[in-house]
Amino acid sequence: MYSELYKYIIHIMQALLTKSLFTHQRRLFATTAGAQKRYFLVEYNYVEDTYYKRIPHREQHLKQVEQFKQQNQTKVLGAPFFPYDGCALLIETEGDQKAVESFVQTDPYMKAKLISGYAIKEFAGETIEMKRRFDRIASDFTFRS
Repeated sequence: MYSELYKYIIHIMQALLTKSLFTHQRRLFATTAGAQKRYFLVEYNYVEDTYYKRIPHREQHLKQVEQFKQQNQTKVLGAPFFPYDGCALLIETEGDQKAVESFVQTDPYMKAKLISGYAIKEFAGETIEMKRRFDRIASDFTFRS
């Protein structure tokens, strides 16, 4: 069950990342030497008392995030919800949705059954403005690279 705060946070994050896609007539597509960046929103729903139950799994979870970032030229930022019943991860990656799905499925929190459900949503296209927004809001979240 999603709380109103949860819905509000997701709405704000989506608005920040996609505003330029719908408010500008002209899209400025980024050109990079590497693969095209893709943006995903991963929403986790936690079981009761995950805040405490996650402690023995936290170090391994952080190691996996670091591996994911290195393998896919990825940036990850996350924000837990209050009360601690879920979180949202924003992911900028050269990987595809299968890479994100694999990350979620192998997450130590998932293996420990701390995640009761999740959703993965991809944002449309890469724009220069989207990248700026991603980097700007990254500084306001708990867990980032």
